[in-house]
Order: sequence, then C-alpha cells, then structure tokens
Amino acid sequence: RAVQASPKNRFAWHVWALFEVKEGNIDKGRKLLKIGHTLNRRDPVLLQSLALLEYKHSSANLARELFKRAADIDPKHQPVWT
Repeated sequence: RAVQASPKNRFAWHVWALFEVKEGNIDKGRKLLKIGHTLNRRDPVLLQSLALLEYKHSSANLARELFKRAADIDPKHQPVWT
C-alpha cells in the first residue's frame, strides 16, 4: 500500500478514502480521511472531502465546521467555497 510506503502522502489517503466511500464503506472512508488529515494538518483537500462526506452521510452542521476549517487553512482553495 502507498500509505505504508509513504504515510504522509496526502494523495494516497485521499484516494483510498474515496475508494472506500464509493464501495459503500462510509465509516472506513471517514476514518481514512481523519488519519490523512492528522498526518497532513495543512491540507484543505482532506478536510473538504471529509466535509462532503459528513454532509452527504451525517451532519450538515459538522460539514459546515469542516468547510470553515478547510477555508481557514487555505482561503484561496476555491472548492471549499463552491
């Protein structure tokens, strides 16, 4: 696995999480996005994806907070505003 070879590779965590969500493994995808974010605190993409997951499968309020945190990390990251 890519995350074993390079645990801080944010792309590997992101792609793996999206794969799990697509396969219907929502909780596993959520866990992977959280791990990826823990290892890459300055990456708005992981938080944005976690926010979208929470919006679709859990809590709009939590999603709103995650989108805000992603925008705070990188205000110029346009997808957090769309």
